[in-house]
Amino acid sequence: MEDISKQFEQKKESIIDFSNVRISYWSDEEINSFFDERIKALGNPEKFIEENKWQFDNFKSWRKDKGYSDSEMIKLFVKNEVSLSEEGKMTASRMRAEMEGKQEAIVRQVKLRLATFLPNWKPEEVSVSFRVIENANFIHPRKGECEIDLRRLSFEPNPFESVVYGITHELFHEWISERGLHEEEPTSQNSACSAALYNTVDEGLAVLVGGKPGYLEEHYKSIGKDYEKTIIESFRYLNEYLMLDDLKVMERKYQEGLSNMGPFYVVGFEMAKKVLESLGIERFREFVSHVRENPESLFDEYEMIAGVGSVLPKINRKNKRFL
Repeated sequence: MEDISKQFEQKKESIIDFSNVRISYWSDEEINSFFDERIKALGNPEKFIEENKWQFDNFKSWRKDKGYSDSEMIKLFVKNEVSLSEEGKMTASRMRAEMEGKQEAIVRQVKLRLATFLPNWKPEEVSVSFRVIENANFIHPRKGECEIDLRRLSFEPNPFESVVYGITHELFHEWISERGLHEEEPTSQNSACSAALYNTVDEGLAVLVGGKPGYLEEHYKSIGKDYEKTIIESFRYLNEYLMLDDLKVMERKYQEGLSNMGPFYVVGFEMAKKVLESLGIERFREFVSHVRENPESLFDEYEMIAGVGSVLPKINRKNKRFL
């Protein structure tokens, strides 16, 4: 899908005020300290792997080597991670300098993308920090904070475009959360359904507003998955989730639905994309503001499209509605 902000640049009307947005960058000392601590922690491989099991599992999957004993695989992992940490000091510092030099252009593009979809908006105090976080390219750890991983940026073919997408995505979360409708963690069967539906809307729209064409498709291709099949599987995942009645299972499936741009992202994005195609950009801009007041309206609008002789996947909400 073509970048919407470029397609409709001349039609934007909103004013996005960044006077409360603070952008900061880790110093070379902070970057070096992070990786030095990581290298030190690798001196105790068993403890490091216990605390970072996903990294070790990814390494084993990536190597796909046969015939290594567990101890040999651990040694290979440690050697690789120490090398990457030493390299990370240089790549993170280089990326910090590059992004700092492009800050003005980054801010300009982020404002343009937000203005394409949102009404006039002045965020409350927001901190955007370029640092090393390791477990994600971008995170929104809590309200008012956005973090960008400098090391991971160095692997991107177009770091500038990725940063614009990432900041726009995370700031959309800031905008929609100002209504205070988001429930952090499910505490009952009903709230588990509500939280999943809300996050499907929130993450799906954030991907769309971010404006990077084919972002999810590229992600799934990079991990060896066919995106068209992933769409079908993701809708099935949400439908099956909404039929669960075991809270413990729902808690686990809830986290899986959000992990690594999982099914909730895919369903939300595909719904939002179809609604945009149906309404057109001008009506969709008005609709996004309505969704902030009533997130369930995205499902309602999507189901109206899906119900008219379409082959689009359906969502079986039944009595599972937003609280």
